[in-house]
Amino acid sequence: MRILPVALLAFLALSVTPPHAGAVEPIEDAFGLRIGAEFVPLEGPDAFTTLNGSRAYYFAPETPSPFFTLYLAQITPITHLVHTVIAIGPGPDLQTCLEHRANLMPGLTERYGKSFTFEPPAGPAYEKDYEIILQADQKRGVGVTCGGNADVILQIIYVDDVLSDLAELERLQLASEATDKLVL
Repeated sequence: MRILPVALLAFLALSVTPPHAGAVEPIEDAFGLRIGAEFVPLEGPDAFTTLNGSRAYYFAPETPSPFFTLYLAQITPITHLVHTVIAIGPGPDLQTCLEHRANLMPGLTERYGKSFTFEPPAGPAYEKDYEIILQADQKRGVGVTCGGNADVILQIIYVDDVLSDLAELERLQLASEATDKLVL
């Protein structure tokens, strides 16, 4: 199965802050993984895949969804804190995928707040669009999209922007340390 690149981080960079109605829950967990919690990854070539240059570790969810078959966690490389949780399932075609997304969104918006549609301005041609819930005060969001080339997939991504930034800083620190070791 071809995995869509993780483009959801782009939506957190938007200056648009959609209001959410009433009392909503903060986005804290996804499929049994707590955002910001330590995740000790398994090692080995079958324990992870690479998305946008970063490892995404496979995990078995506590609460699987009938819509998804593959679950991934991205973590900060030094402190091992979960910053992104991704679930992927078969579409199997665009219309069915959009129906699945429409079935998922009411529960998500009831729990986390109002959603809006975001079409990546320069995203890959196979991405339809994202339906996104932003919690700007928490710097967290969840997005659901349909896309793919030959095989259409449904994808949901939970992201913590602050921890994603920390992951990038830790990657740079590791790269710098590796370079320093080569110089010595």
